Amino acid sequence: MRASPRHNRQSGALLLIVALLLATMAALAFGVNRAASMDAIAVQGDYESRAAGYLAEAAVAAARWGNQAAGCMSEDVPLTAFGLGTIRATVAKASSKRLNIVATGTIGGDTIRTIERKEVDIVDFTKTETRDLTAAALDITIDASRLMADGANDTLSLVSDRAYALLYWPISEISADMRVVAATLTLTQNGSSAVTRPVGVHRMTTRWDSNATWRIARPGVGWTGGDFGDIAAAATTVAGASRYSWDVTSLVDGWVAGRLANYGMLLRLANPGQSANFYSFDAGAAQRPVLRVVTAKAC
Repeated sequence: MRASPRHNRQSGALLLIVALLLATMAALAFGVNRAASMDAIAVQGDYESRAAGYLAEAAVAAARWGNQAAGCMSEDVPLTAFGLGTIRATVAKASSKRLNIVATGTIGGDTIRTIERKEVDIVDFTKTETRDLTAAALDITIDASRLMADGANDTLSLVSDRAYALLYWPISEISADMRVVAATLTLTQNGSSAVTRPVGVHRMTTRWDSNATWRIARPGVGWTGGDFGDIAAAATTVAGASRYSWDVTSLVDGWVAGRLANYGMLLRLANPGQSANFYSFDAGAAQRPVLRVVTAKAC
């Protein structure tokens, strides 16, 4: 199934504009906060230098995005006014088909920052594919109050600091020459509580299997409540019975690119004294967890 290239380009362009605006606002905020305790002239110079640096980074992003949206091109970013400054970038293809980018940000006409990025990886946004990973998916609840593995159960249960849900999808369906553009986890809540509850998705750091419990990852390998990253890779607030989604692009991209070992993901409640239930892979087809991945071929 192919995603619409026009939709991807429009959405990406909007995100890029927002990112550029936030970068400039961040630079301005830095200058304002420092002004109270430093000499105004020094602050102005520091602000302009940092703002020019932010704009140079934005020029790199603009060059990368524009050439991906155009279908593996190597076009320059012309001198472009943005906010109180300007951006521009020169682009050349490396022998690997990646891009070498030299980008410049200018503030006030005389504060200039230039950065160089070599071998920038790009993908062909004119040719994307969307798929729901299905092969050999696995999920289970680990609960501090249960010694035995969860077994067949149509519900994944979360209880603050006492029960977590583990989910795993192999990534063998994604070929090595593809890059992850977006990845979304979607779960259906099994319950009707209207209480708002933040639920985080964390990267698992130890391999586990269908025998996993609160104390055991797999036969012969122990843990306590699972081994997972402290910082959530994504978070969503759930309330009433509905479908909820988490943006897990960075996590899935790490698996596919080989930066992260794919041991799946863990769902846990962020706040104490709460609980939530979601349908598992043992539920009906329309209610099962879905990991939808949008990929594009590397240039």
